[in-house]
Amino acid sequence: MLFLIYGTPSCKFCTQAKNMLKDLNLSYIYVNLEDTYGSTWQHVLKDLLSIIGGSHRTIPLIFRREIVTTNIPDTKNLDTFDGWTFVGDYFRLEDYVENDMPASIDQNY
Repeated sequence: MLFLIYGTPSCKFCTQAKNMLKDLNLSYIYVNLEDTYGSTWQHVLKDLLSIIGGSHRTIPLIFRREIVTTNIPDTKNLDTFDGWTFVGDYFRLEDYVENDMPASIDQNY
């Protein structure tokens, strides 16, 4: 399983999500919105929020994928999110890891 985290360096919950996955030896890709998208990162965040829908409005945005890949979805193209499932924020990730994640996951990729 692979996790994808969209966040910023100043976001404490983004850091906590990365640390949790690292401590559990789970694979993840971190996309620093500020470094990757510069001054337009808030527009990219709006695009991401429109893709996931619902009432979620904060970072981190965390996705999971059963099959490990190095392809990061294009924030402008919904089709590139095929295979990725939106987990939610840090607290939803914590709940997923504690209660919903299959126990048989091989954590060593």
